Amino acid sequence: MTNQEKAENFAASAPELSKDELRKINELFPAYIFRRTRAREVWTTCCGRHAVLGSGELPEIMSAEHQREPPHYNEPRPIPGGRCPFCGRPVVIKELGRTGRRENLWSYRRTMVLRWYRGALWGTAYEAEKRYESEFNLTAPPRVHLMAVYRWRPGTAEGTQRYFYDYPFTAIEKQNHPMQYGKWLISRPFSWTSEFGLGYDVIGLEEVQKSPFRYCQAEEASSFTHFERFLTACCKVSGDCERHEERRRAGQNELQRLYIGDPQHDQQVDAARWE
Repeated sequence: MTNQEKAENFAASAPELSKDELRKINELFPAYIFRRTRAREVWTTCCGRHAVLGSGELPEIMSAEHQREPPHYNEPRPIPGGRCPFCGRPVVIKELGRTGRRENLWSYRRTMVLRWYRGALWGTAYEAEKRYESEFNLTAPPRVHLMAVYRWRPGTAEGTQRYFYDYPFTAIEKQNHPMQYGKWLISRPFSWTSEFGLGYDVIGLEEVQKSPFRYCQAEEASSFTHFERFLTACCKVSGDCERHEERRRAGQNELQRLYIGDPQHDQQVDAARWE
Protein backbone atom coordinates (compact mmCIF):
# COMPACT_ATOMS: atom_id res chain seq x y z
CA MET A 1 0.00 0.00 0.00
CA THR A 2 1.41 3.40 -0.97
CA ASN A 3 1.73 6.33 1.44
CA GLN A 4 -1.05 8.04 -0.49
CA GLU A 5 -3.41 5.08 0.02
CA LYS A 6 -2.52 4.89 3.71
CA ALA A 7 -3.31 8.57 4.13
CA GLU A 8 -6.66 8.26 2.34
CA ASN A 9 -7.60 5.23 4.47
CA PHE A 10 -6.57 7.09 7.62
CA ALA A 11 -8.75 10.07 6.70
CA ALA A 12 -11.66 7.76 5.82
CA SER A 13 -11.44 6.10 9.26
CA ALA A 14 -12.14 9.38 11.07
CA PRO A 15 -15.65 9.92 12.50
CA GLU A 16 -18.11 11.53 10.10
CA LEU A 17 -19.53 14.93 10.92
CA SER A 18 -22.76 14.58 12.92
CA LYS A 19 -25.85 16.76 12.54
CA ASP A 20 -25.18 18.35 15.92
CA GLU A 21 -21.60 19.19 14.94
CA LEU A 22 -22.79 20.68 11.65
CA ARG A 23 -25.30 22.77 13.61
CA LYS A 24 -22.48 24.08 15.80
CA ILE A 25 -20.45 24.98 12.72
CA ASN A 26 -23.49 26.87 11.42
CA GLU A 27 -23.56 28.86 14.67
CA LEU A 28 -20.13 30.29 13.81
CA PHE A 29 -21.67 32.26 10.93
CA PRO A 30 -23.67 35.50 11.05
CA ALA A 31 -27.39 34.86 11.51
CA TYR A 32 -29.91 36.45 9.15
CA ILE A 33 -33.66 36.56 8.70
CA PHE A 34 -34.64 37.18 5.10
CA ARG A 35 -38.21 38.27 4.53
CA ARG A 36 -40.53 39.04 1.66
CA THR A 37 -42.91 41.43 3.36
CA ARG A 38 -45.79 41.42 0.87
CA ALA A 39 -45.91 37.63 0.72
CA ARG A 40 -45.24 37.42 4.49
CA GLU A 41 -42.47 34.89 3.85
CA VAL A 42 -39.41 34.47 6.07
CA TRP A 43 -36.22 32.42 5.85
CA THR A 44 -33.82 31.94 8.77
CA THR A 45 -30.15 31.05 8.36
CA CYS A 46 -29.62 30.23 12.05
CA CYS A 47 -32.07 27.33 12.29
CA GLY A 48 -32.95 26.70 8.64
CA ARG A 49 -36.65 27.57 8.76
CA HIS A 50 -38.83 28.77 5.88
CA ALA A 51 -42.34 29.85 6.76
CA VAL A 52 -45.29 31.77 5.37
CA LEU A 53 -46.79 33.82 8.18
CA GLY A 54 -50.40 34.51 8.89
CA SER A 55 -51.77 38.00 9.18
CA GLY A 56 -50.46 39.71 12.29
CA GLU A 57 -47.76 37.14 13.04
CA LEU A 58 -44.29 38.33 14.08
CA PRO A 59 -45.00 42.06 13.76
CA GLU A 60 -41.59 42.97 15.24
CA ILE A 61 -39.81 41.11 12.41
CA MET A 62 -42.10 42.17 9.57
CA SER A 63 -42.04 45.86 10.52
CA ALA A 64 -38.36 46.20 11.40
CA GLU A 65 -36.05 48.21 9.18
CA HIS A 66 -34.07 46.43 6.49
CA GLN A 67 -30.40 46.35 7.55
CA ARG A 68 -28.00 47.25 4.74
CA GLU A 69 -24.52 45.84 4.39
CA PRO A 70 -21.64 48.36 4.39
CA PRO A 71 -20.30 49.30 0.94
CA HIS A 72 -16.81 48.01 1.76
CA TYR A 73 -15.88 44.56 3.06
CA ASN A 74 -13.56 45.84 5.81
CA GLU A 75 -16.25 48.02 7.39
CA PRO A 76 -18.23 46.79 10.43
CA ARG A 77 -21.19 44.54 9.63
CA PRO A 78 -24.68 45.42 10.90
CA ILE A 79 -25.51 44.72 14.53
CA PRO A 80 -28.42 42.24 14.94
CA GLY A 81 -31.70 44.14 14.88
CA GLY A 82 -33.98 41.40 16.21
CA ARG A 83 -34.24 37.80 17.38
CA CYS A 84 -35.16 34.68 15.47
CA PRO A 85 -38.75 33.78 16.43
CA PHE A 86 -37.93 30.06 16.12
CA CYS A 87 -34.60 29.65 17.97
CA GLY A 88 -34.15 33.01 19.71
CA ARG A 89 -30.74 33.84 18.25
CA PRO A 90 -29.96 37.52 17.52
CA VAL A 91 -30.33 38.11 13.78
CA VAL A 92 -29.71 40.72 11.13
CA ILE A 93 -32.93 41.48 9.24
CA LYS A 94 -32.90 41.59 5.44
CA GLU A 95 -35.66 42.45 2.98
CA LEU A 96 -35.07 39.87 0.25
CA GLY A 97 -35.96 42.18 -2.62
CA ARG A 98 -33.33 44.71 -1.52
CA THR A 99 -30.37 42.31 -1.23
CA GLY A 100 -29.54 41.82 -4.92
CA ARG A 101 -27.64 38.58 -5.62
CA ARG A 102 -26.30 38.56 -2.03
CA GLU A 103 -22.75 37.80 -3.11
CA ASN A 104 -21.51 40.24 -0.47
CA LEU A 105 -22.95 38.00 2.26
CA TRP A 106 -20.64 35.10 1.44
CA SER A 107 -18.91 33.96 4.62
CA TYR A 108 -16.10 31.54 5.45
CA ARG A 109 -14.92 29.86 8.67
CA ARG A 110 -12.27 27.35 9.66
CA THR A 111 -12.91 24.85 12.42
CA MET A 112 -11.58 21.69 14.01
CA VAL A 113 -14.11 19.20 15.38
CA LEU A 114 -12.93 16.98 18.24
CA ARG A 115 -14.47 13.56 18.95
CA TRP A 116 -13.51 10.73 21.32
CA TYR A 117 -13.99 7.79 18.96
CA ARG A 118 -12.83 4.17 19.07
CA GLY A 119 -10.25 4.66 21.79
CA ALA A 120 -8.64 7.83 20.42
CA LEU A 121 -9.22 11.57 20.32
CA TRP A 122 -9.82 12.57 16.70
CA GLY A 123 -9.64 16.03 15.20
CA THR A 124 -11.19 16.73 11.79
CA ALA A 125 -10.44 20.16 10.34
CA TYR A 126 -12.94 21.72 7.94
CA GLU A 127 -13.19 24.77 5.76
CA ALA A 128 -16.82 25.89 5.85
CA GLU A 129 -18.65 28.44 3.72
CA LYS A 130 -22.14 29.84 3.34
CA ARG A 131 -23.62 31.40 0.21
CA TYR A 132 -27.05 32.97 -0.18
CA GLU A 133 -27.46 33.54 -3.93
CA SER A 134 -30.49 31.24 -4.33
CA GLU A 135 -33.55 30.95 -2.10
CA PHE A 136 -32.63 27.31 -1.42
CA ASN A 137 -29.31 28.43 0.07
CA LEU A 138 -31.01 30.81 2.50
CA THR A 139 -31.84 27.95 4.87
CA ALA A 140 -29.11 25.49 3.86
CA PRO A 141 -26.36 24.40 6.29
CA PRO A 142 -22.76 25.39 5.57
CA ARG A 143 -20.81 23.57 2.87
CA VAL A 144 -17.86 21.88 4.56
CA HIS A 145 -14.61 20.56 3.10
CA LEU A 146 -12.39 18.19 5.06
CA MET A 147 -8.85 19.60 5.10
CA ALA A 148 -6.98 17.65 7.79
CA VAL A 149 -7.40 14.64 10.09
CA TYR A 150 -5.61 14.03 13.40
CA ARG A 151 -5.60 11.17 15.87
CA TRP A 152 -4.17 11.58 19.36
CA ARG A 153 -3.45 8.61 21.61
CA PRO A 154 -1.19 8.36 24.67
CA GLY A 155 2.36 8.53 23.35
CA THR A 156 1.42 8.98 19.67
CA ALA A 157 0.04 11.80 17.53
CA GLU A 158 -0.79 11.27 13.84
CA GLY A 159 -2.07 13.58 11.16
CA THR A 160 -2.59 14.15 7.45
CA GLN A 161 -3.54 17.33 5.59
CA ARG A 162 -4.28 18.56 2.10
CA TYR A 163 -3.61 21.94 0.53
CA PHE A 164 -7.02 22.32 -1.17
CA TYR A 165 -10.26 20.44 -0.55
CA ASP A 166 -10.07 18.57 -3.87
CA TYR A 167 -6.39 17.65 -3.48
CA PRO A 168 -5.18 14.28 -2.14
CA PHE A 169 -4.08 13.95 1.47
CA THR A 170 -0.38 14.11 2.25
CA ALA A 171 1.54 11.19 3.80
CA ILE A 172 0.67 10.49 7.43
CA GLU A 173 2.85 12.39 9.90
CA LYS A 174 3.58 10.74 13.24
CA GLN A 175 5.11 12.01 16.48
CA ASN A 176 5.72 9.13 18.89
CA HIS A 177 9.21 9.68 20.24
CA PRO A 178 11.01 12.31 22.34
CA MET A 179 11.12 15.51 20.33
CA GLN A 180 14.05 17.79 19.86
CA TYR A 181 13.83 21.42 20.89
CA GLY A 182 11.37 23.20 18.62
CA LYS A 183 10.84 20.16 16.37
CA TRP A 184 7.19 19.49 15.58
CA LEU A 185 6.39 16.68 13.16
CA ILE A 186 2.63 17.36 13.09
CA SER A 187 1.68 20.06 10.59
CA ARG A 188 -0.92 22.76 11.09
CA PRO A 189 -4.39 22.15 9.62
CA PHE A 190 -4.59 25.49 7.79
CA SER A 191 -2.25 27.94 6.13
CA TRP A 192 -2.01 31.60 7.08
CA THR A 193 -4.69 34.05 5.88
CA SER A 194 -5.06 37.78 6.43
CA GLU A 195 -8.46 37.31 8.10
CA PHE A 196 -7.71 34.42 10.46
CA GLY A 197 -3.92 34.25 10.66
CA LEU A 198 -3.27 30.63 11.63
CA GLY A 199 -6.28 30.46 13.94
CA TYR A 200 -9.45 28.40 13.77
CA ASP A 201 -12.48 27.57 15.91
CA VAL A 202 -12.67 24.35 17.92
CA ILE A 203 -15.92 22.40 18.37
CA GLY A 204 -16.23 19.53 20.84
CA LEU A 205 -13.73 20.71 23.43
CA GLU A 206 -15.69 18.73 26.01
CA GLU A 207 -14.66 15.52 24.21
CA VAL A 208 -11.16 15.95 25.69
CA GLN A 209 -12.67 15.11 29.08
CA LYS A 210 -13.53 11.63 27.79
CA SER A 211 -9.92 10.99 26.81
CA PRO A 212 -6.66 10.33 28.70
CA PHE A 213 -5.86 14.01 28.06
CA ARG A 214 -8.53 15.26 30.48
CA TYR A 215 -5.85 16.52 32.91
CA CYS A 216 -4.24 18.79 30.33
CA GLN A 217 -6.65 21.71 31.04
CA ALA A 218 -7.55 21.99 27.37
CA GLU A 219 -10.95 23.37 28.39
CA GLU A 220 -9.21 26.55 29.58
CA ALA A 221 -7.88 27.41 26.12
CA SER A 222 -9.14 30.75 24.84
CA SER A 223 -7.38 30.76 21.46
CA PHE A 224 -6.69 27.96 19.02
CA THR A 225 -3.78 29.06 16.85
CA HIS A 226 -1.65 26.03 17.77
CA PHE A 227 -4.17 23.73 19.41
CA GLU A 228 -3.10 20.69 17.39
CA ARG A 229 0.40 21.12 18.86
CA PHE A 230 -1.02 21.46 22.36
CA LEU A 231 -2.82 18.11 22.00
CA THR A 232 0.33 16.58 20.52
CA ALA A 233 2.18 17.64 23.66
CA CYS A 234 -0.64 16.12 25.72
CA CYS A 235 0.12 12.75 24.13
CA LYS A 236 3.45 12.71 25.93
CA VAL A 237 2.38 13.66 29.45
CA SER A 238 -0.88 11.65 29.48
CA GLY A 239 0.89 8.43 30.42
CA ASP A 240 1.11 9.39 34.10
CA CYS A 241 -2.24 11.12 34.65
CA GLU A 242 -2.22 11.02 38.44
CA ARG A 243 1.23 12.61 38.68
CA HIS A 244 0.25 15.26 36.15
CA GLU A 245 -2.97 16.08 38.03
CA GLU A 246 -1.04 16.46 41.28
CA ARG A 247 1.40 18.85 39.61
CA ARG A 248 -1.47 20.81 38.07
CA ARG A 249 -3.11 21.31 41.46
CA ALA A 250 0.24 22.49 42.82
CA GLY A 251 0.43 25.11 40.05
CA GLN A 252 3.15 23.29 38.12
CA ASN A 253 1.27 22.46 34.94
CA GLU A 254 3.92 22.08 32.25
CA LEU A 255 1.34 22.08 29.45
CA GLN A 256 0.21 25.59 30.29
CA ARG A 257 3.70 26.73 29.30
CA LEU A 258 3.38 25.14 25.88
CA TYR A 259 0.26 26.85 24.62
CA ILE A 260 0.32 30.27 22.94
CA GLY A 261 -2.42 32.18 21.15
CA ASP A 262 -0.25 34.68 19.25
CA PRO A 263 -0.22 33.68 15.55
CA GLN A 264 3.01 35.58 14.90
CA HIS A 265 5.32 33.79 17.31
CA ASP A 266 6.06 30.15 18.08
CA GLN A 267 8.74 30.49 20.70
CA GLN A 268 6.60 29.46 23.67
CA VAL A 269 5.13 26.49 21.82
CA ASP A 270 8.53 25.52 20.44
CA ALA A 271 9.97 25.57 23.95
CA ALA A 272 8.24 22.23 24.56
CA ARG A 273 10.71 19.60 25.72
CA TRP A 274 9.52 16.00 25.76
CA GLU A 275 11.39 14.20 28.52
